[in-house]
Amino acid sequence: MSEAIQARQVDKRAILAVIKALARTKRLVVPLDVVEEELSEMIEDYGKRKDLLLGLIDAINANVADYMYLVHGRLVISPRKLSEEELQVLHEIAKLYKYKPYDGRNRETTVDNVIHNLVRLWNDPCFGMTNAAEAAYYLAEEYGLSIKEVMNTVRKDPRGYGTIVYNIEDSILVSETYTPCFCDEEERSNDCCEEGGDCGWWEFVEPNEAQASQQGGEA
Repeated sequence: MSEAIQARQVDKRAILAVIKALARTKRLVVPLDVVEEELSEMIEDYGKRKDLLLGLIDAINANVADYMYLVHGRLVISPRKLSEEELQVLHEIAKLYKYKPYDGRNRETTVDNVIHNLVRLWNDPCFGMTNAAEAAYYLAEEYGLSIKEVMNTVRKDPRGYGTIVYNIEDSILVSETYTPCFCDEEERSNDCCEEGGDCGWWEFVEPNEAQASQQGGEA
């Protein structure tokens, strides 16, 4: 069986649990127990949800689960494939914090934030705009979850700017916003941004926010 076929066979409920965990943590790093908590909200049977979680872990360990990596008990999600060198850096950081003497601060949150910011910069070295909402959309797309466009203001703008809101599995809303780029001299000199180019960002959206925006656009 090819790796692509195996990857597609990862249960969609496990992927949805990861997406919901991304929406909770707002980071590209998700503790596995948070994924399990989201599964428990979806599936009552303990044995079934344990099997789903173990199946997800097995797929990641077998390198057939795209965009997801295991780093010392935490799940790292990256819209771009990470290199072996980058993964090694993440593992070294996790080990460094693990063995650092206790200083009264939340070590787990610290290492998660460091890993989250590194993955953002590796995905977008110019602006570091990659975030959990973008990762959630790409996971849903890659694993065949239902994605419905529920709002689109881009169509009404002749320049192609505005916001598109997507509903993932009738559960999680994410938005992609397109805007003109406003770059400083350093960004232009590094070829990170061209005058008149397009920029944008992703966000998680609350249902009432999407509804209010849509009604405002129709007025």
